[in-house]
Amino acid sequence: MEFVFLLLVIFCLILLLWVLSEMAFHLFVPIERWPAAPFVPTAGRHYKTIIDALELSPGQTLIDLGCGHAGLLVAAAKRGISGLGYERSWGPFLLAKINVFVRRSPVKIIKGDLFAADLASADAVFCYLLPSVLADLEQKFSQELPSGSQVVTFAWPLPSREPTQVIEATRIGEKIYLYRY
Repeated sequence: MEFVFLLLVIFCLILLLWVLSEMAFHLFVPIERWPAAPFVPTAGRHYKTIIDALELSPGQTLIDLGCGHAGLLVAAAKRGISGLGYERSWGPFLLAKINVFVRRSPVKIIKGDLFAADLASADAVFCYLLPSVLADLEQKFSQELPSGSQVVTFAWPLPSREPTQVIEATRIGEKIYLYRY
């Protein structure tokens, strides 16, 4: 019992150090030099809206680029949708693995760069990333996504493509953008 408690304390300390380092990084580094996005999870209240808008059937695949704690993928998996998340930061990656394990979800989480993600099996791709990263991803989507695949972005649109649907997500103007490839 003491060993389990000790492991829990060590885990909490590591998590606290990671959170503090992320906060310090984002306080002192200009936004232009941030990675793909800071760890700001999509609010759980938006999961249903996003999943409903995609109209995916059980067995189809949703890929989340920069999946954070994998909340959207776990919610989609409850509807029988296959989930695959890519996360390059260790903190969110570990949170995603824990979330998937605790919820006994079949979602797969990969530690890696979202630009190296294999999109060939995607029926839909979700991104909550900075606009500069979305601009870089547009070419990857055009080259790698199967015909008929969908892309959903939260908060910011793809800069060079017209969305097929825009959903008002909050009272403060956040939007969900849907695209078909």
